[in-house]
Amino acid sequence: MTTKKKKKKKKKEEKKKKKKKKKKKKNKKKKKKKKKKRRRKKRRKRRKRRKKEKEKEEEEKRKKKKEKKKKKKKKKKKKKKRRKKKKKKKRKRKRRRRRREEEEEEEEEEEEEEKEEKKKKKKKMMK
Repeated sequence: MTTKKKKKKKKKEEKKKKKKKKKKKKNKKKKKKKKKKRRRKKRRKRRKRRKKEKEKEEEEKRKKKKEKKKKKKKKKKKKKKRRKKKKKKKRKRKRRRRRREEEEEEEEEEEEEEKEEKKKKKKKMMK
């Protein structure tokens, strides 16, 4: 083999090596890019999931609050109703008592009158 041919062969091999190196580098870059992309995708998914969970939690909280409010309102209403009932009862009782007292008074007056009349009659009889 001549020197010229040897040089050519060497050059060719070097070129091949360079090409291989370049390809390797390119592949490495591609892999890196892919990895990045995958990571980004995962991150996005995770974020989305977290967001969803948070929203769900918020919704639950809101529901609970609403329920609490409703219960409170119901309780208040019940209390009010009870109070009203109590007042009504009290009034009724008062009225009844007053009426009874009035009746008793009337009776007493009647008795008094009767007594008076009897006395008068007696006096008249005595005369």
